Amino acid sequence: MNPIDSSHPVARIALRYPGAARVFMRRDIDFCCGGSRPLVQACEAGGHDVDAVLAEIAAERPQDADVDAGAMSTAELVDHIVSRFHRPLPDELTRLLGLAVKVRQVHGPKAGERLQALVEFLADLHRELLRHMRDEESVVFPALLGGYPQAVGAKLGALTDEHTDLATRLERLRGLTDRFTPPAAACTTWRVLYDGLAQLDADLRLHVHLENNVLFARVAR
Repeated sequence: MNPIDSSHPVARIALRYPGAARVFMRRDIDFCCGGSRPLVQACEAGGHDVDAVLAEIAAERPQDADVDAGAMSTAELVDHIVSRFHRPLPDELTRLLGLAVKVRQVHGPKAGERLQALVEFLADLHRELLRHMRDEESVVFPALLGGYPQAVGAKLGALTDEHTDLATRLERLRGLTDRFTPPAAACTTWRVLYDGLAQLDADLRLHVHLENNVLFARVAR
């Protein structure tokens, strides 16, 4: 692996170096909506030692799920986004919402206010993400694949703004769940819920990264 330039934007590093996105997620370094910041600035803002982050990226082993999104054609990238993220998401959100309702019913007397807030959060997230993905699949993706990106320029801006809003929502999710850390006495269902929410958080951040920093950026160029 070539030496990583810490002056490069975080999003570019996430695209170029396998496993960098996982390191950024572990360290809470924003590589999707805040991916335009140089890594050195992102590390300073988050209180990370930049050399330690670079060493961690260099040591991260590639995984089978890693993809070279930059090398994909637009058609391949859209297909990957839809199959990897869009298709599984409705069922997974429904599953997680069901688990949250069950945990609230059982443990409401102990943590009712927070669990009720989590249920409401997931129900709202479910509605908003389904609408967002419908806009992408019915309007934006067909225009991009058909070679008419200029027809959806305003829609791309709106979707990017919604991605920024999603990043704010994910920070709220981390707050509601103590960063996906269940209480010491949590039941198995509660722990399964938080494990699922942690994976949802990671998938949504990668999802937004591929759209903002690869697909939409390619169209803008």
